[in-house]
Amino acid sequence: MNYIWELAIQAKRIGSDPDNIVFIFDDDFSAYMELSFQDMNETGIPFTVAINPYYRYYEVFKELLNPDLSLDDNEFREMLLDLDFIRNNLPEEVFKSLFYPNVPKDEREYKELLANDEFMRSHVIEELREKYLADERHGQRYLRDEKINKLRYRDLKSDSPMIIGTAFDIIAHHLVDIDVHMGMNKREYYINFIINDMHQGYFGSNVKKHISVFTRDEQVIIANNLIALYTIGEEIHLLRDSVSRIFKGSYIFSNAEERDEVVFFLRTAKTDEKEEKMALLQYLFLPFKCDCEIYWEKIFGILDVPELMIMGNMMQY
Repeated sequence: MNYIWELAIQAKRIGSDPDNIVFIFDDDFSAYMELSFQDMNETGIPFTVAINPYYRYYEVFKELLNPDLSLDDNEFREMLLDLDFIRNNLPEEVFKSLFYPNVPKDEREYKELLANDEFMRSHVIEELREKYLADERHGQRYLRDEKINKLRYRDLKSDSPMIIGTAFDIIAHHLVDIDVHMGMNKREYYINFIINDMHQGYFGSNVKKHISVFTRDEQVIIANNLIALYTIGEEIHLLRDSVSRIFKGSYIFSNAEERDEVVFFLRTAKTDEKEEKMALLQYLFLPFKCDCEIYWEKIFGILDVPELMIMGNMMQY
């Protein structure tokens, strides 16, 4: 596995929820791979997975993770002249230097001026712009305040590692969802909707209780045949198709002349899980008028089928 979408699909195939995977950014990653496993031959689904965010998503993560990111002069000037930034970040002494001796001594009047957008734009922003440009013309940096310089030269990853880690994991999961659904057609969406509906109980409590016994690939087979069932009918055909694809190498016989009956020879050992699967397949696809006989490891002999005519491995019908 090399891509995050492969990891998500593999997790679904083994019955694991991709939402439980935590994606982390590790400085020590391969430039040639998107997923960074401790074991290059990893076949399982680790709980925590390090990825190379620049392999395909540099444009997404460059501002979140780049420790050398700084604002250019135009961006920094635009930030300085933003009302919200001025109110939240410029210290009081800056205002006093701009308006002294006209700074109101009354605290209430001072706060009212700060909240007045028209005053702020016509006085504060204009003063800032003039002084900023004047200092630039003389090759100087206006507002050398340490906090403001920290905003100009940002290192978000080291300043807020927990916040950046959480944001990185959320964004990575969103990208996984986009990747997994990329190129899906309408039928594949229908299949996913039906699988979710079965798990949510919209097909009844019986289906909700037993659908998890099937693997993800087997659930896709069932959902695909349910779509066909609603479209064209043909319950017996779809039952046979579902059983033959879930129980590989099975034999299926129909006795429609004497009585409505379907006979399955599954050629596998009988277990509770397999019985549960067959019971649910019959519940979904078997018509009410039909009977069903299931043979597991032995079946009656059938002429011209040598593998079913072995002495000691035949049963009576």
